[in-house]
Amino acid sequence: MHYVRPRPIVHLNVKSSNIFLDESWTAKVSDFGFSVSIAPGEDIFQSISIVGTIGYIDPEYLETLHVTEKCDVYGFGVVLLEVLTGHHPTETFLGHMNLVDYFVLSMEEKCILQIVDDVVLRQGSNEDIQAFAELALRCIKKKRDERPAMREVTLELRWIQHLIRSNQNNETGSAQTPLMILYPNPLITN
Repeated sequence: MHYVRPRPIVHLNVKSSNIFLDESWTAKVSDFGFSVSIAPGEDIFQSISIVGTIGYIDPEYLETLHVTEKCDVYGFGVVLLEVLTGHHPTETFLGHMNLVDYFVLSMEEKCILQIVDDVVLRQGSNEDIQAFAELALRCIKKKRDERPAMREVTLELRWIQHLIRSNQNNETGSAQTPLMILYPNPLITN
């Protein structure tokens, strides 16, 4: 959406219920009702009103009404939090915090494993979970300039997927292809 068309499309409502998986587990994004197209050479579209779903809306967009591709990165980051924790973004924690704030606090206090869903804890190693959590944390930064582009998110998810497969294969004794051959710089920064 952001890169294959001459005019990037910003979805503005990236959330778990708008992402479907086909029979081969390929993600398909649906519901483009709020989407906007940004003109070539521009990186911001000025919206006239706030659209999206509470819990997934980019906080900087809420303040400025400036639409950028990073709005979708934020929403996708919240989806990553849902996958990691098994909680909905509008749930309340510690009596007053939403999922994003609770996750950030857990990362700052280095107790992320305490809020990770039990299924994820059983299926992933601490290293896998930490890498996934750090990516999610980058996606939900309050300032859009601190968030990665979706291309970077995709590369990092592939790197994490490779990390998981490497760990699983190491447990079964299979030979591995070093990650650095596949992705020489998997943790690209802006």
